[in-house]
Amino acid sequence: MGAALAVVGAPVTSAPAFAAPPEAEVVAVSYATSEQCPTREAFLAGVRRYTTRWRALDADESARVRRFRIAFEPSGAAKRGTLVVENASGQATRREIVANDCERVARGLAIAMALALDPAAEIATPAPPKETDTSPTLPLVEQPAPVSKSLPDEAVVPVAVPLDAPPPSSPVSPPTRSLRFGVEAKVELASAITNRPVPVLGAAFEIHTAPPRMPKWLAPSFGVGLRQSLPASVEASAASAEFSWTAAQLRACPLRFDLLASRLEVMPCAEANIGVLRAEARRALDARQSTSSWFDLGGSVRALYRVSPSWGIGVSGLVTAPFVRHRFALDDQTLLSQPPAVAIAGGLLAEFVL
Repeated sequence: MGAALAVVGAPVTSAPAFAAPPEAEVVAVSYATSEQCPTREAFLAGVRRYTTRWRALDADESARVRRFRIAFEPSGAAKRGTLVVENASGQATRREIVANDCERVARGLAIAMALALDPAAEIATPAPPKETDTSPTLPLVEQPAPVSKSLPDEAVVPVAVPLDAPPPSSPVSPPTRSLRFGVEAKVELASAITNRPVPVLGAAFEIHTAPPRMPKWLAPSFGVGLRQSLPASVEASAASAEFSWTAAQLRACPLRFDLLASRLEVMPCAEANIGVLRAEARRALDARQSTSSWFDLGGSVRALYRVSPSWGIGVSGLVTAPFVRHRFALDDQTLLSQPPAVAIAGGLLAEFVL
């Protein structure tokens, strides 16, 4: 009777083997490394050794998916690794690991990312039973419970995850290039239009890159936008004039320096403005309107503080030199305005990363 029961029960235990495999989750991955730390390709390969139930979002794809931000930075004589996971609704969790060996930090972050992607990930291979367990205690990885982005980074709940467990082998997918798009709004004061500062409004579209196998600070970004001044009046004894300025803006920022655990970004940039300067005379017998072309080149510095993975606020300062300095004067040669040889501008900005 016992043998018959064993034969009948055997197919039941093997039934789960015919279940359909789960579909791979598509996620967006942003990776910033430092010297002596694994490359993006090596890190993602390490994650896939624990679980293959995911794939990275391609550069030409657009979808509302979970976002994983991985960053490495020095922490005294040690290395610090950070993993920020943001879901589609905007909630984020943050994990940090500090160790003397960057490879060890990367292995811990890979395990944490694998568990976030697949709670059933194969983290450890079971060892044969022993009469006495003399193995040393394995280090732990802090894996916090989900927290709101408004909570401090220290609000984490440690979860024991072995770092030295041998991962199972799995195929490695081709590497992807990190690319981010953003939009920017800015308000500033500029001295290039008249002899006193004039308010200027601006908006721009930006492309941020993070080339693999390159230093973290070598992360070029490019922007194209539009700048529009508010009308500015200049008074003279016999007449007055109103000036307005419209220009297309081109910007290239080859370097990016991350401070305060990658929350503060400082970028030196080269900028150019191409547009027109309009002047309209008033209170004069022969009042006319004049339009002249505008072109300038200069350099700027931008400092942006990341209040969240998507939003940032900051300040900017710009120094430019107009190529053509048209004089605006009355018939009696009374000078109304002339652009300065060197102009400055400064203002506040807000950025949203798509």
